[in-house]
Amino acid sequence: MAAIGNHDIGSSDGNKVTKNELMDHYKIPLTGYYSKTFDNDKILVIGMNFTGLEQKDNVAKTTLENDQYAFVKKTLENSNATFKIIASHAPFISQDCSSFIISFCHDSLENWASTIFGKYHELFKNTGVKLVLSGHNHNYQRAEKDGITYVISGLGGQSKYKISHPGNQMFADVYGFLNLSFNNKSIEGKFIDNNGNAHKDMFTI
Repeated sequence: MAAIGNHDIGSSDGNKVTKNELMDHYKIPLTGYYSKTFDNDKILVIGMNFTGLEQKDNVAKTTLENDQYAFVKKTLENSNATFKIIASHAPFISQDCSSFIISFCHDSLENWASTIFGKYHELFKNTGVKLVLSGHNHNYQRAEKDGITYVISGLGGQSKYKISHPGNQMFADVYGFLNLSFNNKSIEGKFIDNNGNAHKDMFTI
């Protein structure tokens, strides 16, 4: 499964042939919304697409609030998985774009459409979602709200958005990736930079 973004489709970035192969392999539609699930009874991952957020697109907003919301709600309510995870391209929560500590950022759903964010956040709380993963902002951010851990891990290599994080391991702006390990009762998360250093951020859910 994949959580697609603007550097994957719908932009001038990258190789057109590779994009077509990606879209064909993951059955990604040219229009409308894309949602995909992985559920092995222990772990549920729901892949959401709302890249219209980048343009503050009202069509995307309507889809988010209606069709895709209904899909996510039904999937969460019908799953008995121990760990329920949401994966999306655009972030639900992010540092405020007007903040002096970040050089550049994309608005999160929390800032762009707070009513819809509240609707999803309440759904996540009521259905046992523990982790929400996003990208789009090219840095690493982690925050917790009402027992839900929100993570932006957007340092795959396109570019970096500088974020000031003196002594705060919950932010990073070096290339790297988020590693998640699952056991019977918890999720162990580590942000690992490209030099193999796992001390950038470590957390347990």
